[in-house]
Amino acid sequence: MTDSSISTVYAWGCLNRRGAAQTYPLQMHGLSGENAMSCAAGTDHSLVLLSCGAVWVCGQADDCRSDVLRQGTSDSGMTFPMQQAKFDGARISSVAAGDSTSYAISHCGKVYSWGQGRYAVLGHNDGEQNHIMPARIRGFPEDSIVRRITCGRWHCAALVDRHQVFLWGRNHCGQLGLGFLSRACVTPVKILLEPDEDCLLSVRDLAAGTNTIVRFEYVR
Repeated sequence: MTDSSISTVYAWGCLNRRGAAQTYPLQMHGLSGENAMSCAAGTDHSLVLLSCGAVWVCGQADDCRSDVLRQGTSDSGMTFPMQQAKFDGARISSVAAGDSTSYAISHCGKVYSWGQGRYAVLGHNDGEQNHIMPARIRGFPEDSIVRRITCGRWHCAALVDRHQVFLWGRNHCGQLGLGFLSRACVTPVKILLEPDEDCLLSVRDLAAGTNTIVRFEYVR
């Protein structure tokens, strides 16, 4: 962060798969002079959400992470930040990243995903198709508002409205909380946090590990 009127992004770590590294924080340039509101990081790519609602992406361009990354790929296989512009005109309010996947939530609570479709982690009910452009996930109830998404390596959880939790993606360790094991769930599925239907919980936050059950924080 700099002064109170302008926020900036700093990054460091592995630069590419050839072993090059950035060993100290370095300011990320090329974000069009806008305030950075939040960031998300996958295995080899990053997302930056700007105050104007635009999403910028950078990182490794393989695995179908993004058509924008492909267009800006350098000889090292990496890219400088580039704008990801295709969200049906929606303004984005938050972003999240999985292993080789990206997610964005619009101001009206709709979710877009793109990247590698392994284990149906993109939630589009199209098997394990890759998507190089953002596509809206349509498996949530009509008129619902998605407030938060958290990602494991190949599974995701979404907080919908204020008390519903939906999960999708890989389920080989039971990480989706469905009560059984399976290869994957191809579309978001609501899970019950309490067997007593009269007990309405207000979910505060979600977190996911690599191959673990999603953890919930809630108040009654």
